[in-house]
Amino acid sequence: MPRINRGSFIGGLACALAPSAASAQNAPATPASISIGAAFDDQTTPLLYAQQAGLFARAGLDVHIERMNSGATIAAAVVGGTLQLGKASMLNLVTAHARGIPLTLVAPAALYTGARPDGGLIVTTASNVRSARDLTGKVIGVASLDDLNSIATAAWIDRNGGDAQSVHFIELSTALVPAAMEQNRVDGATLWNPILTQAIAGGHAHFAAPVFDAIAKRYQVAAWFADSDWVAKNRQVVEKFVTVMHAANVYVAAHENETTGLIASFLGVDPAALGKMARSTPAPYLNVQEIDPVIAVAAAYKKIARVFSANEMISDAALTEGHGLS
Repeated sequence: MPRINRGSFIGGLACALAPSAASAQNAPATPASISIGAAFDDQTTPLLYAQQAGLFARAGLDVHIERMNSGATIAAAVVGGTLQLGKASMLNLVTAHARGIPLTLVAPAALYTGARPDGGLIVTTASNVRSARDLTGKVIGVASLDDLNSIATAAWIDRNGGDAQSVHFIELSTALVPAAMEQNRVDGATLWNPILTQAIAGGHAHFAAPVFDAIAKRYQVAAWFADSDWVAKNRQVVEKFVTVMHAANVYVAAHENETTGLIASFLGVDPAALGKMARSTPAPYLNVQEIDPVIAVAAAYKKIARVFSANEMISDAALTEGHGLS
């Protein structure tokens, strides 16, 4: 079956969100129950909106959102069957695909745009770092030595006259970064909002570089995914999830102020703090050209053996846009 294109989406959305009498008659007696893993970040806002607004319920889905610390943990739970769907960094999904792990992308989560960066490198206020060369010998905290943060930072350093191999990258939970910087245990860290904004607001750090620009000025940084075999066995459930998430992504992108409270409650932070930061940018469709830059940088930094087409990763149940995907 071909991937869903824009035309078929209109009909699919109508069925998923406002089923007709005929479709209601054929619907299962009880909603399909699915557990979805999400990390503590702004990229989760559309999922929270879809739940609160009743979009999943109207689509016949009983969704349970599980808070988890990382995309890697979520991926392991999806593979193990504890979760049916999850969100992870695009880099994690690229490396999983390269290793033959049967995960498939079903919906986009977020874009990185250079015009509105919601992540980057921060350094301590006492730091003398003014350029990539100044990072020589410095200690930089990243959530994982194999994550998008570490690769983007390395790529930015190398492309701006520094030597990434001279930098000491250490694994550091994002929640611990503000304290680590206050205690001068690290010289800097690469983060996403809201932790980035919180760290700067604490007075012990300042923004140093938009390191994610080194990958591209626009690309997809995260996606919703599932086990390939589960998708094949639950095609109708997946298509409902896909259409709901498209609607939620579009809505949240146009109503940031109205959804601030949702993500603030999920993260346990003051809504006023979120109002001052650059928000995550939801992506409406999975787009090959917006995924390929992540694959390219993963190959360049030896995280995968070869470059491949993002088409290989995308489920045929996904909503896609352009570039021969529809």
